[in-house]
Amino acid sequence: MVKCVMVHSQAGIPTRIVEIGRRWDTPGTDGKMLCGTVQPGKRPMWLTDRTAQPVSDFMGFGIDKDWFESTPRCRSTRTARETAHRSGCTPEFVPNVYDLEHMRQEAAGIVNPSALNGEVICGDNAGEKSLDKTWRAQAAATGLLTVTPLHRVTAVAPAAGGGYSVKMGQIDEQGGVVLGKATDNYRRVPEYPGLYVVDGALAPGNVGVYPFVTITALAERNMERIIATDIR
Repeated sequence: MVKCVMVHSQAGIPTRIVEIGRRWDTPGTDGKMLCGTVQPGKRPMWLTDRTAQPVSDFMGFGIDKDWFESTPRCRSTRTARETAHRSGCTPEFVPNVYDLEHMRQEAAGIVNPSALNGEVICGDNAGEKSLDKTWRAQAAATGLLTVTPLHRVTAVAPAAGGGYSVKMGQIDEQGGVVLGKATDNYRRVPEYPGLYVVDGALAPGNVGVYPFVTITALAERNMERIIATDIR
């Protein structure tokens, strides 16, 4: 979704995000904007206590192989790999978005731990390329992005003169999440031209490792078609 927002706003199109949770730059009680995976609290789950996401989605990662084989931090993963081999499976390394040199400094106690402290799926407070410092910041810099946090869309209908009328209800921090599925392969909502739902929900099911690369690729694919055929 963040990729689509950035592309939209940089193309000169006013864009609004209706966020059922807090705005991304709102710090938690620990003073950090991003939280860890092991004890995430309510921030990454739309202020709820639980997630239905399969645990397997969060556990795979790729890393420098030499460091992987030597660091105590990866001992449990090496054990899991050995167990997989004994079961006849072939584990594979996948791409890693982290600065491995910074991770080594974390392991050595030179810098405060972030990636090695479980700040993975929900973002990394020390990450120079975390979304809050890249695509989100670039979208906000256009001046065309409006963020409406702690709101939930309750109804969408065509508006007189074009566009859509969107009804929203403000929620407290115990609000739930509403998910939609009725889109085509480019995230168009049938019978509502110009209305799109863009997020990882396009993936048909569990794809194993948390699919941040897949979500990004789908967003780029969809926005290229939408801008080419629906907007211009």
